[in-house]
Amino acid sequence: MTRLYILLFIGFGLLGYSQEKYTLSGTVFEAEGQETLIGSNILVLNLKTGTISNEYGFYSITLNKGTYEITVSTIGYTTLKQTITLDQNITQNFILSEALEALDEVVIKSDIETVDIKTPQMSVNSLTATTIKQIPVVFG
Repeated sequence: MTRLYILLFIGFGLLGYSQEKYTLSGTVFEAEGQETLIGSNILVLNLKTGTISNEYGFYSITLNKGTYEITVSTIGYTTLKQTITLDQNITQNFILSEALEALDEVVIKSDIETVDIKTPQMSVNSLTATTIKQIPVVFG
């Protein structure tokens, strides 16, 4: 009988320490065309964990109750940071805008005097007479 009381005491004690879990879910869109973004990273910086949006741009992550800093990023788009308090299940859509970067021009310079354009030769093999004599003759 005392074993039963001990098990009940431990069981109710563990229930008191269990944390509430909630789900953060939604879709990641691009700003211009409202198209969904596939493979976007949704990271929870506090926990060093995260998830990736699926082929429909949908993501879902279950976390303990609390306040988290969420970072949403994907290649070619600006990174979005947002603080979210999870005290219930939340549907949060993220909209990312394109990150435009201009590259400097590329200038290729070559010394024209070193390039011999008058006699172009492609795939030329030179053989001496002694080398030709050493090659076995086929059919003859």
